[in-house]
Amino acid sequence: MENSILLDKLSDKDKEEVLNKLSELEIQDSMNTYNGLVQRCFNECITILRSKNLDNNEKTCVNSCVAKFMNFSRRIGLRFAEKSQST
Repeated sequence: MENSILLDKLSDKDKEEVLNKLSELEIQDSMNTYNGLVQRCFNECITILRSKNLDNNEKTCVNSCVAKFMNFSRRIGLRFAEKSQST
């Protein structure tokens, strides 16, 4: 059964509660993803805390780390889209 059909069976108040909860979960998931990315790239790229500013090697490493993550996320999104279209 499709999710929109299930939502149609709920009262307006219940629909609003469900949609609010989904929004909260989406924000929480985004924050967890962001924090995980920051932690991963920091651990991979920052080995010594010399200064509050990143040196060129650290900047390059962080940019590469973020780019890899974004490409990976995009590829996963495409694969999920392909799977959902085929079902």
